[in-house]
Amino acid sequence: MNPFISTITQVLNGNTILLQNGIQVILSGVQADNQIAAKEFLRKNTIGNQVSVTPIKQLSEKKIIATVILKNFDISVQLAKKGLGSPFGSGSQADAVKQAYIEKEQILYSVEDYTKNQSSSLQSFIKQNQQISGYIDYVISPEKVIFVTFIASKQIKFLAKPQDIISLNEQSISDINLFIQKQATLVPNFIENNIVTSLITYQGANNTSINLSDALVSKKNYSYVLKKEKGALIQGCHVISVFSSDQITVKINNQEEKFYFSSIYAPRVTKESVEDYAIESREFVRMQLFNKIVDIIIDYEKNDKKFVSVYINKKNFNIQYIQTGLVQLMKHSKSDLNRANNYEELLKIEPNKPEAPIKIKITDFQDQKIDEIKTKVAKFSGQKTKFQATVEQIISGSKYKCLLQLNQSTFYNIIINLAQVYVPQVKKFEKYSEEAQDFARDSLLYQKVTIIFSPNIEKHTNSVFSFIYLENILFNAQVVAKGLGKAQHDSIQEIQCAESEAKSKFLKLYEKQIENQRVSNGKIICKIIEFSDNCEVIMKKVDEKLPEIKAYERIAPKLHDFVAVLENGKFLRANILSVSPLLILQIDTGNKSIIGLDQVYKLEKQYFDEQKQVFGIQLACIIIHNNEIQAVKQLFQEQICGENLVVFVTNEGAFVMAPEVSKLNAQDSISGFLLEKGLAKIDENCSENDLLIDLGRIEGEAIQANRGLWKK
Repeated sequence: MNPFISTITQVLNGNTILLQNGIQVILSGVQADNQIAAKEFLRKNTIGNQVSVTPIKQLSEKKIIATVILKNFDISVQLAKKGLGSPFGSGSQADAVKQAYIEKEQILYSVEDYTKNQSSSLQSFIKQNQQISGYIDYVISPEKVIFVTFIASKQIKFLAKPQDIISLNEQSISDINLFIQKQATLVPNFIENNIVTSLITYQGANNTSINLSDALVSKKNYSYVLKKEKGALIQGCHVISVFSSDQITVKINNQEEKFYFSSIYAPRVTKESVEDYAIESREFVRMQLFNKIVDIIIDYEKNDKKFVSVYINKKNFNIQYIQTGLVQLMKHSKSDLNRANNYEELLKIEPNKPEAPIKIKITDFQDQKIDEIKTKVAKFSGQKTKFQATVEQIISGSKYKCLLQLNQSTFYNIIINLAQVYVPQVKKFEKYSEEAQDFARDSLLYQKVTIIFSPNIEKHTNSVFSFIYLENILFNAQVVAKGLGKAQHDSIQEIQCAESEAKSKFLKLYEKQIENQRVSNGKIICKIIEFSDNCEVIMKKVDEKLPEIKAYERIAPKLHDFVAVLENGKFLRANILSVSPLLILQIDTGNKSIIGLDQVYKLEKQYFDEQKQVFGIQLACIIIHNNEIQAVKQLFQEQICGENLVVFVTNEGAFVMAPEVSKLNAQDSISGFLLEKGLAKIDENCSENDLLIDLGRIEGEAIQANRGLWKK
């Protein structure tokens, strides 16, 4: 790929961004040391900005590794300079990041005159000073703090790596803020990569030490990467996923991490086979741990995997798991250090004897031939067969992967779509799409559900549109009742009633919209903006002033959302027509334009009450044939749009006339002009009057002359 220019629309994690053209970019040469802080830094400083992208490696059609330059600054290097990223990989980009990482501001600098040469003076300064008095100014991570001292009235900052923190006045340190701004002494030990390894003590300390990472755990509103050493206790882990019987995924400080059970062999489900008790053991873990808060002790690491003992309500889950008899205890020699910390205790457990296993077969439903799928779906939907299933994965707000049970030993992996409901999609950046996906995840993940097929199949995925019941309640209707989905025109009564309820409460997708302007019959002067695909003339009254809008909060654009857009120092109301590229329609001027993310603001509720100043109205007494719509659009664009014209609004529609025409007549109207060109025909449903008679005469002349749609 060649270098290109684009705009950053989203920050996916601490070193990955999403561009307006839909490409994911992994920043080259850098890894985020602190995912949350790095992501927040990128979010605040890059979203909505145009960047220069130089691809280094293409990972897929929409994913690359690249150097990204923002306003002449290399973003990877900036992460390193801020202490949020460290060098990763090799090459010139990684070298630049490494240099920035070494020279970043926290190493050693004078507030008055910072120079790069001071990094070398750090060595000699440490050698000359056995002890340095100062205080801890800031905690970067469990392994790095900024230590401040004063030399010749100049403030100097060291990046220090404390071995221990000594508690003050025998107080139990429960908040890291107790470290900040307290008089302390830095005792240098040695220097590695310009970081001072040291012992930091406080005046009056009682020599009782406490590990810094333990103190950091309770620091409020501070994000950091936990130091996961063998034997480390990690408290307050939220179990958010149980993908298989031997692992859990937890969320710690908004970071997700995968852990495996120590010294336990759990049976597994693979594409080729299902081991004995694999389904039962996975269900047991989900029942006991999913969505629960647990504590974790890391026992050992092997092959880049972390093996742990899990505690729930202060009880060791690993012991309970082995007692079920569904899993086996691994055999370790006495010299093997990679084992559970309580392995000797685990050896004494006498497992229960579960019932004899049932040989289970799991088939991917979507892998069958399309004719087989259609036949089975037609059969099951016609019989309204009810299937029991477990929701294994939430793909989107309306699409889920399920394990569907045919009988005691036969299962299908199947992808299900909600039938007769449209749910906004995250991949299309639609409004409330993320809320819909979260609602599905919170309601359905790992739940036992009942599924009834509809006759319909999604073509490109072979997924089956279905009705899903959770505890005998139709989930399709629940989504709509929450305002997170819309009923399709042919939906069953239960879904339609749910939609009526959501509409009456103005929930989510049914929240109050900005209404189209209601135009009374009579004569008005309008600026013609365009002729739309649904054959309306889009116009705006000439004498109306634009509403004065104030906006304060920048937001991410969502498809079809009403927003405030900043242009030329003023806010205008707009509707999002497309997110990539970011195309908007100004609802009070009719102008369409592509804008930057930094121009999009939240439209406050009071501005929804004013009607749109731009409105559309059908041309009176005529019908434009589908084959002629594009020709009429082009005619409007070339000869009519942008002009201020006289519009006579009647019960039959709009008669648009030239500005010098003071009296309504058929000959001078655009309706008459289109009939004359053979681009339209008379609407037979119009009530008969003198104007219709005149328009009929004009149409007759076009028919005789074989013009437009009357060509023989």
